[in-house]
Amino acid sequence: MFLRSPTIVTKSYYFIGPNNGVLATAAENDGIEQVIALDSIAHFKMKTLETFHGREIFAPVAAQLVCGASPDSLGSPLDPAEVRELDAVLGRHNSGSVVGCMELSVLHIDKYGNVILSEYFRNLADELHIRLSDDVRVYTGGTKTKASVTKSFSGIPKNTLILYKSSFGFAELAINQGSAQNLLKIGRKDQVRICR
Repeated sequence: MFLRSPTIVTKSYYFIGPNNGVLATAAENDGIEQVIALDSIAHFKMKTLETFHGREIFAPVAAQLVCGASPDSLGSPLDPAEVRELDAVLGRHNSGSVVGCMELSVLHIDKYGNVILSEYFRNLADELHIRLSDDVRVYTGGTKTKASVTKSFSGIPKNTLILYKSSFGFAELAINQGSAQNLLKIGRKDQVRICR
């Protein structure tokens, strides 16, 4: 709903978009300083519909900010906690029934079959107390697979499933010269359990 679409002000940037968990994920690394609900209709340049919010809301607001508008003039303050509800949005939570495991969802699968997960690698590593060269168990659907925690593909045998930090910092599952998607038989938004 557009009234809950936030502008997030961080130390260096403005983030404008829907309150679906993605903005907070991007903004948290730079430090969230202020959150504003985009509920000042004066900034919207055309009739607001249920679709095309990028055109009808976000682009005009971005233009206003570029031209010097204060974020406070865009709407009313929001509690930053409202845009940090990633557990519900992205499917991230610690399993209460399985110690040493973390439930994640698939955010994206690239053209090579690499599976990008809904958690930063460093957070996953801290939560499960894993480090480079450890092995983890990966559960998808009814399957269980072992993955090696590593820094890169370098030196990893062909067809080995690995867990590593993607270039964007997210936990990622991949196979050297293969497709993690095919091995794990998963798609976008599917659930993955990682256990140490």
